[in-house]
Amino acid sequence: MQIDFYTDRYFFSHAKSPRGFGCWVFEAHIAGDKMQYSTGPVSYAVAKKAATNWVREQVAAKQSQQGVVRIIVMP
Repeated sequence: MQIDFYTDRYFFSHAKSPRGFGCWVFEAHIAGDKMQYSTGPVSYAVAKKAATNWVREQVAAKQSQQGVVRIIVMP
């Protein structure tokens, strides 16, 4: 399974790439369901790893054979 992060919405809203410390919200479409994951105040790198692990757990729970999962970083 390949996981891609898309930052277009975040960039459009903030005029910069996501980075630094804060609360982060991610959206993913898994097996036809739109799901959101949010973090407490952490760095972007830690939040990205947590979102990746969350997506892997969700795909395994749904027993889905997703080829590519898009994770959208929300503004």
